[in-house]
Order: sequence, then C-alpha cells, then structure tokens
Amino acid sequence: MIKWFLFSTIIIHIIKNLLLICIRFKMFFDLSNILELIALILSIIFSHDFYSWQMSIRFRCSFQWQCGAFGILIGWITLSKL
Repeated sequence: MIKWFLFSTIIIHIIKNLLLICIRFKMFFDLSNILELIALILSIIFSHDFYSWQMSIRFRCSFQWQCGAFGILIGWITLSKL
C-alpha cells in the first residue's frame, strides 16, 4: 500500500518535471531541479523490487540501500538550497 503511494507520488513529480521541461526548457536546468530529478530516480531504485524474493521478505540489496541513502542526502541538499 505504501509502496504504491510512493510510486504514484514519484510519477506525479516526474510528470511535473517533464511538463516543466516542455514549458520552460532553459529554466529547468537549474541545480535544484536537477538534484530533485536525481533524488526521484534514486528513490525509484530504492523502492523497486528487482527480484521476486524481495517482495515476500521486504529485503533490499546493499546497492538499493546506498541509492536510498544518497537520495535522502540529495533531498536534504535540495531543501537547504531553497
């Protein structure tokens, strides 16, 4: 349930960023927008189940934990730049 809420929120943010690229192409390539997009991609990597056995025990690979931690770091950096 929470995973689907996370995926839908991420998809809404990706659609928002794609619309922003289409409408304001030059203004999109600001550092905060790029960091937000990287954090969204890393959160998708963290929350996606790459193997079928991950769904039953909710276990993440070490690479997924590293992507999640780096995504949180980038999110905090983006918040501090605002």
